[in-house]
Amino acid sequence: QEYFTSTAGGQDSYYEGYKRCLLKGCKLQVTGTVSYSPSRIPGNADLLIQSMHLKELPRQSQHIQIILKQFQEGNLPLQEVASACHMEPTELQTHLNKLSQCASNDPTETKATTLLKTLAKQIFNNLPSDPDYPKAADQVKLSKKGNNFVLPPVPTEWKKVPDFATNQQQQVQEQQVQEPGSITKAMQLLDNSTITIEGWVQNRRRFDGNITKLILVDDLTTISQENDASSSQNHRLSCLIHPDLLDKANIYNKLLAVGAKVWVTGHLVTTTSS
Repeated sequence: QEYFTSTAGGQDSYYEGYKRCLLKGCKLQVTGTVSYSPSRIPGNADLLIQSMHLKELPRQSQHIQIILKQFQEGNLPLQEVASACHMEPTELQTHLNKLSQCASNDPTETKATTLLKTLAKQIFNNLPSDPDYPKAADQVKLSKKGNNFVLPPVPTEWKKVPDFATNQQQQVQEQQVQEPGSITKAMQLLDNSTITIEGWVQNRRRFDGNITKLILVDDLTTISQENDASSSQNHRLSCLIHPDLLDKANIYNKLLAVGAKVWVTGHLVTTTSS
């Protein structure tokens, strides 16, 4: 499901905090109304949230740090954060008071930032074992120290480059550079076509194995426009940067952030779903 936050339900003062808490591995309790408008993604439903409560912290110290910072700024309720941290409210408040005092005495906030990181790691290390916690979000299992950002595993269907693309790679490299076409025209071509297009990066998602998925569009849209069910799917081209086809994949997967304009040549693979 796709969730769109709302300030209804008397939680206006915590809107910003809850929005920032939408982190991978967080457990949240939400109440809302299912929208009857068709979703942009077939088979998905949209829930218009009226209230939200933080139940469990993510197993990632950097994300815990974000949640503590939101509480420190008054964007989350003490009782909920303390319960998720498995601490007494007075204990958590004492820690945060020390942080606030350090920040007021140090204009650069260097010491306060260090203390916040230390507190987040302490809370992370003291979280009780949860056999039901999803492995895909458990940084302890994905990283030996549990403190480093870990890219999600690549979907199975993307691990291997299709044979036809590998076989045509040398031919593509020897071809004369073509003038790029639009995303709209590219979506009308047949499967296995070799195409050259130019477009804007609307979304980017990086995976383990140096593989990156880009969504290219002819015209950039705002988040609200992107979530509009009436937006045409034909103008969004999913592109895969794979190290087995692109020698500089490790460079381009970092450079091609949202808002970048790119000219690419590649092999079109169509599916029944998109």
